[in-house]
This record gives sequence, structure tokens and C-alpha cells, in this order.
Amino acid sequence: MAAQAAVNNPLNVPTVRHYTFQADLFGDPSKDPWIGQYQNLLAPFDIDINNNNANVTPATVRERLTNSTNNLEPIALLLMHDNAASVYLLPLRMTSTLGTQYPAAIDGNMFALDGDLYRNCPLVVQLPDSLFNLITNQVRVPEVGHIIAQLAADANIQRFGPYNNGDADTEVLRTRSVVTIPFPYVQLFMAAERMTPRTYFEQVYPAIVNDGAEQQCLPLTRFFQVAITNDNNNNSTLNVANLPTGRRSTHLLDRYDRLVRAHFPQLDTNLQQLQNTQIATQIAGLTQAYQQGRLQDKQRRQAKSNSPVTNWLGDQVTGKLLNYCVVNQETLLPPIWAQLANAKQSDRLPILQAAISQKKVELNQPHLQFGVTMPLLATITSMNWEMVDKDEVGTGLQPFRFGASDESAAMTHQQQVQLLLTGTSASLEDTNRLLNSTKILLPTNLNYTLYILRLRILMQILLPDTHQLVTFLNGLYEDLESFRHNIGGFVTQQPALNGAATGILICKWVANTVSSYFMQQGRKQQQHAISRSPTDISSAITMEQNWEPHLSLTFLNKYKVREFCNSLGDGTGGNPQPAPSGPFSKTWKC
Repeated sequence: MAAQAAVNNPLNVPTVRHYTFQADLFGDPSKDPWIGQYQNLLAPFDIDINNNNANVTPATVRERLTNSTNNLEPIALLLMHDNAASVYLLPLRMTSTLGTQYPAAIDGNMFALDGDLYRNCPLVVQLPDSLFNLITNQVRVPEVGHIIAQLAADANIQRFGPYNNGDADTEVLRTRSVVTIPFPYVQLFMAAERMTPRTYFEQVYPAIVNDGAEQQCLPLTRFFQVAITNDNNNNSTLNVANLPTGRRSTHLLDRYDRLVRAHFPQLDTNLQQLQNTQIATQIAGLTQAYQQGRLQDKQRRQAKSNSPVTNWLGDQVTGKLLNYCVVNQETLLPPIWAQLANAKQSDRLPILQAAISQKKVELNQPHLQFGVTMPLLATITSMNWEMVDKDEVGTGLQPFRFGASDESAAMTHQQQVQLLLTGTSASLEDTNRLLNSTKILLPTNLNYTLYILRLRILMQILLPDTHQLVTFLNGLYEDLESFRHNIGGFVTQQPALNGAATGILICKWVANTVSSYFMQQGRKQQQHAISRSPTDISSAITMEQNWEPHLSLTFLNKYKVREFCNSLGDGTGGNPQPAPSGPFSKTWKC
């Protein structure tokens, strides 16, 4: 058995390591010679449609690309073939020198590597000079915001247009048939099996936005705005023919062999002979620097993973959320925010609904109807928690947004939204109805505390446990609930409302209070004091003092408050009944 084992032992032959530009060059941030500054890299492709003299000539573009490649800068180009982008690396122009005369087939021509290495071997193709010219005509293309909105609404659309002059949401651009790719995003292009313009706006552009590099990378985005626009044959405007392979020339092969080995010195078979020399020491130092760069990159990725809310909402919106919660870092936010940030868009509505259901049980309110809608979720995640106007109670987070709801209808709404966000086709009318509809149900004197209870539950989820607004709403709900039998039936300053508007007035008082607080707190990190006490309403009624908010004519008409009060049948029409006698029959003034 021992002899047999010896026979089966493989020979101790060194394993050949296969290198790739995607993983071993562009996957290492320490090898980025531009260090995040890509204006010069993309400058030749930033086209001024109003001043052609300001644009770099095609010959200059080819010269700069060649110089960069010879300087071992990791240059990557994009071309459109068959409506998808292909990556070409290390472009250079083969030009005869005083010491070397190249064959006519390669002399003066541009070449590049077609994609990545395969088993350490490159494929060289020729780049026709015409690729570096400006495209023949200016093109009317869709604006970036319009592209993103339309792609989100239609999972099947691949391109747009062609457009006519004056079409909405369009602009006029001009570009070249080729463009450079900034270092951090080359991996995304090389990893994609097929990088269509749609894929760019869904995968690459969000990464650019997340890095705050939209302006630097504008020529790249404009390239794809043109690429996503159809020509008259329903193909991408930037489609070009497949490139011919480079001529079999030892000069050409030797040049690219030296370039590849310069980027991957480990391929040099003589490197092992230098282990005990000064060069080996230098390599060890470079290796240490490389490892340090990888460590820093790992730490950067770890820091990014520790900031899911910022990655989701962006710095500005997250800053407002931190102000609302009165914390200075997102790790101190309530758990719901990390759960929403790490979830897919289609899962966020069910996640918030589950948190509300759990909170109802904790507060011994398991039978309370409280269904979350997409407009409410949009208000929450956009940090627009204050009302846009004192009469717009369909905005912000305040009691009027939390009227009585049918939970079965709410679940149906959530299922429809989930189907829409996961790619199910829907008409524009259905989309607007699901994503934008906000229905306001006015409170009555019997159910207004439920409006405040729902707001209280939501704030306990969105804000820290010890937050002053949570404490305020807890106290307010408990005070109003215990005082409810003493509220109602009094005549207001607006007789047409009579006692039927008590619940509306209380909810409007709360709406004004929390909206004013959100407006102030959202602007600063320091805690802003709430201007009112939870017992102000009950105390004012007991002491026969003013407390009612003013209901403007705009508010009364927009939400049909008079009609609502009349429908309750409490004698609240134009000729109000006399108020009942007692300490609560006073006519309250605003």
C-alpha cells in the first residue's frame, strides 16, 4: 500500500498562476494612478456641442492614449457592439522609430487588448482611426433622471427614441464612438456578461453617484445617454462593427508581451533568480505596500458595510435623519433603519408593517388597524416629516395621515406594490395610484385618539426609545384617552362645526405641534425642545382657556369639514343647536 501511495504522489511541479486585469489590476485600489481624480482621463471625451474648436482632435486623443499606455497607466476603453458595451485595454499606436521600421500592416495603426487575459495570453485587435472621431451628428437623447424613472417603471425597456426636436425630458449631446472608463468601475464592466446601456444605469451609475463622482464621470454617462438612444433602425446610435484582430506581427506581439509583463511582473520566469538580490528586496517592499493597500481597501469596504443607511439614503438625507433622532452616528439609530437599508426595495413595505405589528402587541393593541401604504413609506424615507403647509394635512408625519384603515385592503395594496417593485408590468395609471395616492379620513370625536395612537406607534419604531417626541406622544395619548369622556359637545368659535369637530381640532393641534418640531429639529444636531406639554389640551379645557387651532377656509373647503360634521347628525349645520350647559359649554376662541 505504501509503495502504491508513492506511485500516486504527484510530481512537485510549481503551479502556474493565471492573472487577470479584472482581479489583479483593477481589483486593487492601490494601483489606481489617478487616485479618484478622473477629469483628465475623461477630458478628451467631454464634447462641447457649441464650440467644436474646444474639443480635442482625434489625433490628439490617440496620442494621449498611447502615451498613457506606454507610461503603464491602466487605460480601459468602451465600444458598443450589438447594443452592448465591450472593454478594450491598453490602447497604443505602433509607430516606426529611427531604430525600428514596422511593417506597413501595423505602422501608424492603433491596437488594444480585447477584454481580459486568458491563461495569461492576450488577444490583440486593431482600433480603426475613425472610432476616435466625433459621431457624425448631434443626437437628441433622454435626460438621466428620465432614463432612471422609465427603467424603474418598465423592466423590459432597453432603449429609447429616436426623438424629435422639442420632445420633453431630452437634451442634445455629441460624443465619440469610444470612451475611457475610470479605474474603480472597470471591474463592473468586465464582470458583466453583457453590459447594455440599461445595465449601466442600473448598476454602474448608482455606484458613481454613491462615490459622489457624477460630475467627473459625466462624459461616460453622456456616452451611455447616446448609447441608450435608438437610431432609425432601432439599434443603439453608437453601435460599431466588430474589430479586426491585429496582424500577426512579432513587433506587435512583443510590445504587448512587454506591457503585460510590466503590469504582472510575476509572469517573468527569471524572477525566482532574483530572490536574494536587491531587486527581490524591492519586490518585497512593493508586496508589503500592496498588502497595505489591500488592507486599507478592506477597511474601506468594512466601513461602508457599517454605514448601510448612508449608502441607501445618501449623506444629506441621512444627516436629517440623525438630526430627527438626535444622534451623531447611524450605528445609534433604531434597528428599523438598518433593516430597511439592507432590504430590497420591494421588501421595505412588509418590513415596516411587520415592525408595526410587533409594536402593537408590545403596547397591548393587537387589534388596532394600522396598514402602511407606499406614500407613507415614501414620506418616512425621504425625511419629509413636516407638513409642507399648515393646511396640507396629506403631507408629513402627523395624525391625519393615520386614519382608520382596512388592514385587508392595506395588505392588498402592499402586495400590489411589491409586485410592481419586483418587475411586474403595470399601467402608468396603476403605478401612480399605488405610489402616489394619499387618502385623508377625518377623525370623529369617538376615534381621534386612535389617530394619535398610530402616530405614537410609528414614532416608537422610527425614533430612539428615550426620544422626547416619543415621551411626548406617550403622555399625550394617555392623557387624552383618560380625559376623553370630558371632551366633546362644546361649541367652537366656528359655529358651523359645533361639537362634531372636536376630534379634528385635537388632531390639528397635534399636527401643528409635531410638524413645527420636525421643521426645527431636522435642521440641527442639538435637541430642540417641544413647545407644548402633553396635558395642555385637558388643562385648557378644565380651566376654560383657549387651545383650539384655527381652521382656515382653505382647510375647511379642501377637506369638506363642514359636510363631514353635518353628516354626523349632531346638529352641526348652519344653525347650530345651543351648547349643553356645564363647565365645557364655553365658546372657545383661537
